[in-house]
Amino acid sequence: MAEYEELEKYAVKAFKRHWSGALKKLERTNGSYALKQYHYFEADTEARQLTLAERFYGPSHATKMANLSDGSILKRISCYLPRAIEYALQEYEDDFKEQKDFIKKIVSHEYVIFNSSQCQTVEEYDENWEGLWVAPYPERVAYDDWYERSVGSSNFTGGTFLLMKSTGETFSRTEVEWLRNSVVKNIDENDPYSLWWFECEPLEKNKIWIKIYEFLDRDYYIEDVSYLIADLSKEQLRTLVDKTIGYLSEDVDEDSVPLLELLKIPRTEKAMYNAIQSILEKADDMIVRAVEEMACNVMGLKDRDYHRGQNW
Repeated sequence: MAEYEELEKYAVKAFKRHWSGALKKLERTNGSYALKQYHYFEADTEARQLTLAERFYGPSHATKMANLSDGSILKRISCYLPRAIEYALQEYEDDFKEQKDFIKKIVSHEYVIFNSSQCQTVEEYDENWEGLWVAPYPERVAYDDWYERSVGSSNFTGGTFLLMKSTGETFSRTEVEWLRNSVVKNIDENDPYSLWWFECEPLEKNKIWIKIYEFLDRDYYIEDVSYLIADLSKEQLRTLVDKTIGYLSEDVDEDSVPLLELLKIPRTEKAMYNAIQSILEKADDMIVRAVEEMACNVMGLKDRDYHRGQNW
């Protein structure tokens, strides 16, 4: 209990020191300090990242954070601090210096993240899950992003993340939407052919629950895409067939895919649907994702939310 209380006091002190330092940097750099931090924020464009950075490290917000009372700080960061202290005590055992260094990073980065191997529904999320990993986010290393923490990790099939601001403040609807877009952009840019999807929604106003999973059974993924294509109109289906022919003839080895199936089919709805279905079943994951993306573009869909949640 004494160790916990010491770390709790240290967290308040480190929080104050961080925001007093940020305020001084803003004054010294005439506000440009905020702009230098933009790439640490979760959004899908640089302009949106800059917007978040200017809000978070702007003079008004920095002044407010630097002037918070001890009690107000503890109340704000209570969304993550108890679990972070528990994690520090377990992870670093009797090394008080390491424990303090960890807590300092937690309160002075932009976000705090809880990682775990859970892959259940949001209602079943457990902050006390065995093996749950607490970390500042993003870490100041070469690569620390959604891809590296999920699909890019060896042996990853699914996991849950809880994202919070280091200040414990709430997320606006816009911030949640930008976060969703950021996750998709980051993973798809690093691995555009992975059969993955995710769920993202507030667990509380200041806690965003994110579940990322890869499809263990490829057939389930293809089935979801098939349902999507079944909703296309005849004209949309014709457009998809034409786009698929163009893609297969230009971007991949013609001998490796059943391109002739598309070239020879009559342009009836049933024939076109069956031909696309055959492509999905016979082609590799790269082509499956390419056809899926073209179908989404034809329908004007920006979100692959037709994929079913994977729970285990």
